[in-house]
Amino acid sequence: MKPFSQYAIEIEGDNTYCGSVDVVLKTMFKYSFCKILFNSLPADKTIVISPYIPTPKDLCNAYSAAPIEGWFSTTLPIKFTPGMWDVGSSCYRSGPGGMPDEILMHEILHAYRKAKGSYLSKDFSKKDKDFDTVEEIFAIVLTNIYLSEKGKSLLRKDHAGFDVLPKSWTTSDGIMRDHDYNEWISKFWNTDFALASQISHSTAPFNPFRNYRQVTFGR
Repeated sequence: MKPFSQYAIEIEGDNTYCGSVDVVLKTMFKYSFCKILFNSLPADKTIVISPYIPTPKDLCNAYSAAPIEGWFSTTLPIKFTPGMWDVGSSCYRSGPGGMPDEILMHEILHAYRKAKGSYLSKDFSKKDKDFDTVEEIFAIVLTNIYLSEKGKSLLRKDHAGFDVLPKSWTTSDGIMRDHDYNEWISKFWNTDFALASQISHSTAPFNPFRNYRQVTFGR
């Protein structure tokens, strides 16, 4: 098991695996979004990243597992294999959110919600918003802010795959004009205020939390 930097992250696997995850994490930490997220994690929680083992029915995946020893556990497992998502691999998807660091960011956001005790396994899907659950909305919207900070203009639509978010929703103002997104952003602001308020000051071009803060509080 290898610790990563000063943050409560551990990588579990052989030297080759630990090195590959270390490279992905260092890529992520070039961006302020990632630093904000990890500084918001409870100090008594540790994220443990270990390989995803494919199954015949699920060859390509990554996931944030239920905390070991129940919801009060200090260990938050993530199953993730970087090479699975590299360009040219059988699992690689060219759409937004499909790069190794973007896949891992998505799962870390799930782990964050579990660490904070705010994870909500409530179903949600509509014809134009196929998210499966409310938590996927949270992870995808926030990962899109991360993509925007990376300089990407194509954002992920929903959880059905790696399709591109419709152009009308790719601006902070545009997405907040949609009733569902407006409601979700408000809910996340209220349930995860510390993180949401910090992210609202990110200079990423796509940042609905910044729009929410400005409209709601006038600043």
